[in-house]
Amino acid sequence: MISTIINYCSLDKRFIRAQVEQAKYFSDEILIVFFDHLLNGKPDREEVIKSLDGISGVKTLSLPWDPTMSGRFHHNYSRWCGAGLAKSEWILFLDGDEIINGSHLKNLINNFSPFVFDAATFECYWYFREPTNQALTTENAGILVRKNKINTNVNFTDSERWSYLEGPDISTIAPITSLDGPIMHHFSWVRNQQEMIDKVTSWGHKNDRDWVSLVNAEFQHPPGVTDFVHGYRYHKVPNFFNL
Repeated sequence: MISTIINYCSLDKRFIRAQVEQAKYFSDEILIVFFDHLLNGKPDREEVIKSLDGISGVKTLSLPWDPTMSGRFHHNYSRWCGAGLAKSEWILFLDGDEIINGSHLKNLINNFSPFVFDAATFECYWYFREPTNQALTTENAGILVRKNKINTNVNFTDSERWSYLEGPDISTIAPITSLDGPIMHHFSWVRNQQEMIDKVTSWGHKNDRDWVSLVNAEFQHPPGVTDFVHGYRYHKVPNFFNL
């Protein structure tokens, strides 16, 4: 019923095992898509292959990095190629730092399928620096969409996967959560100083702000009660996925 497509690079290697383990609860297939270089031009294929060693039950797709194209293009192209290989009626697009509570989603699928919507996103918990440092504000992450709604007009935009919530062919959209709260966890900024610098110099939004200065200033003090990305406030939670 669901093909899970993960946009991946070696910078997200600390999350991939837990991500795949959770996705196996509900996925008919899992496809990890990556480029042979990071978006800053550093070769990455060997690092990706090394980081996936021992992970079973997944398919992988390696794509060539194009230095003439933007980071957003690469994000979109990765999802487009993954969706083209997917066999299921539904496509779940995840980034490499997003982990779903797989058993909770499986229960929701069992209780509410067949789905009556065309696309859905997931309310998520957001974390900064440590996997135990959870924001009090929730966001949305991950997109679940019917495969027959995927086309070039909505896939290749600056809004990236969020275009699937705005496309003219999408008639119904659902926010997915559970009675206990969000089932998605977004660990994008759970990194040490060097990992965070590697992230902000390599991702598709690297030119949006002076990220390196912000990162260096952040690591002049222990993890605090707020962050430089959104200004959220935080509380301590368990390390749910042993990251």
